[in-house]
Amino acid sequence: MNQARAAVFTLAIAATPWAVHAQAPARDRTVLPTGTAVVSGRITAADTGRPLRRAEVMIYTQDGFNPDAHSVNTGLDGSYEFRNLPAGRYKMEARHAGYLTLQYGQRRPLEQGKPFELRDKQLIEHVDFALPRMSAITGRITDEAGDPVAGANDPEYLESLRRYGQKLKLADAATQTIQLRVVQ
Repeated sequence: MNQARAAVFTLAIAATPWAVHAQAPARDRTVLPTGTAVVSGRITAADTGRPLRRAEVMIYTQDGFNPDAHSVNTGLDGSYEFRNLPAGRYKMEARHAGYLTLQYGQRRPLEQGKPFELRDKQLIEHVDFALPRMSAITGRITDEAGDPVAGANDPEYLESLRRYGQKLKLADAATQTIQLRVVQ
């Protein structure tokens, strides 16, 4: 009798949809290339020259985002170092809260940085970044009658004003709030 119950129980388990199946083989993991090159430098505030601690510095291959990107944070003295980099063509960027993100070789905002070639066993020092502080100007843009201008926060709209010769003029310099008026 016990054998019959065991056989029915075993058969019931085998027929259930949650029966255990063999697991798929583990995926091969990509081994990231390592090398012997070193890149180091320092991140400072452009306005004061003081070191920026905990700034993030990234180095990645020239073709942009990839799994080989490396990131480090600066120390108390604003210094950073990347070790064991493989030879290749790289781009770098530095960022810190409250400061403009810059790429290596970038001369002005919105300009692309410049890639550089890194050879095996090469040591590149003094790849320094002086980050400018960011700021924001807020306010209202109104027409000649003082009514808000629809779509004025759209960068394309503001560019069209410039392109067609319209100007933005400070409405009242005595107030703490910036109000700009579209003038023809």
